[in-house]
Amino acid sequence: MSAAISRASVITFASVFRTVSPVCAKMRVNADILQSKAMTALDRVLAKYNWAKQHVDKFEVAVDDFRRNNPYSIRRKNDVERGQVTFYVESVPAIPDALSFMLGDALHNLRSTLDHLASALVVAAGGTPDSHTCFPIFDTSKAYEDLSRSRVKGLGKYCLEELDRVQPYKGAWGHWAWQLHRLDIVDKHRLVLTVASVPVARTMTPSEKAAFDARKTLIGPNTFAAMQMAKAANSPIAAPVEAGHELGTFPLSEANQNMGFAFDIAINEPEIVGLVPTFILLRTYCSETMQVINNLWRFL
Repeated sequence: MSAAISRASVITFASVFRTVSPVCAKMRVNADILQSKAMTALDRVLAKYNWAKQHVDKFEVAVDDFRRNNPYSIRRKNDVERGQVTFYVESVPAIPDALSFMLGDALHNLRSTLDHLASALVVAAGGTPDSHTCFPIFDTSKAYEDLSRSRVKGLGKYCLEELDRVQPYKGAWGHWAWQLHRLDIVDKHRLVLTVASVPVARTMTPSEKAAFDARKTLIGPNTFAAMQMAKAANSPIAAPVEAGHELGTFPLSEANQNMGFAFDIAINEPEIVGLVPTFILLRTYCSETMQVINNLWRFL
């Protein structure tokens, strides 16, 4: 199973749009019991997170501009004998390196937010951060067990227990943190992260629209259409889109002349994460990072 859809990846729509209780709101409610030092430490961590979020927002705006100004050319091939029509991509706009640079900046600042949190926790526990202090993320659970305490020296029992619940190593619930860590390393040692265009959605066929209307489902039509695309036999497997890439074959009676297809930019680093659209990936990393802050802020 690919990293894009495995349980370990924890890349789900639920985690992307999970409601996270805002740390700032908690601070205001409990302001009378927080020392100014703790307020300052938390403020600095949140400032770093907000800086990272600005990079994420700027990247998403740039991606939207790119897609708006560089449309994908879609064509159709009719097979009258079989009564089918196949839609395919005629041309794919080249993704500029600038988008990869911006993506790397967003990833790096999210990773750094975790390091800022780790340093703040060490200071709050009465220690002094050194060159080894960082948010502990490892390739295996064994490495985490053996080395994590050396990265956050002096933390108390309950703080360490909360940190352990993150499971920041490959294949665990904190697999997202491992992905973030590895992508940041790639960006630091290579010119650009590898990105690609991937198909992410299409308009519903008449029969799908009828099924949606009949179910009277509470989910929106776009979500329903995405579900149909994921289940349909003629849906494309996630793969980098190139000229000639087939998007699906449909009965002529079902294929609207104006059938639309949507594309997104995805990170294409197979050993780390496989073709997950960047808007899902970055929102997941933001959500999970904020959740970690939310769980650990009381130790600052």
